[in-house]
Amino acid sequence: MTIVAVPKVLREKLGDEVADAFIRLINEAGVDTKKELASKEDVTKLREDLRSVEASLKEDMFKLEARLKDSMNKQGASLKDAMNKQGASFKEDIHKLEANLLKVETNLREDINKVETNLFKVEAKLSENIIMIKGELTHIKWMMGTMIALVIAVLGLVARTFFR
Repeated sequence: MTIVAVPKVLREKLGDEVADAFIRLINEAGVDTKKELASKEDVTKLREDLRSVEASLKEDMFKLEARLKDSMNKQGASLKDAMNKQGASFKEDIHKLEANLLKVETNLREDINKVETNLFKVEAKLSENIIMIKGELTHIKWMMGTMIALVIAVLGLVARTFFR
């Protein structure tokens, strides 16, 4: 049994009765605590149980790690496969778009050539018409000049006839 000494100051403040009661309380608490303390056998058994649990946990962790790695590998392979399929699909779509763009480009070039040809034809016809109109205008000028000259001549004759 443990001997508990109460300091003099505390004994004076509490009194002898209270100090003795306090010591009994501490001693009883010590007895109950000693009953609950583990023995060497308990500690040894507890260590063995902990080692067993630790080994079991390690084994479970290795199994879980292996399953996770396997799952990740499967998902990685699946993802690679999906990406390859998607890449092939994109390449196919790009080739189709390129082919369509080449067709559109060819059609545009043909249309531009047709428009240019038509413009050259229209320009040539306009040039012909302008030349023809210029010729007709020149002809009309000569006719007008001749008519004016004739009118002047006729008026001159009429004037001579009446004013003589």
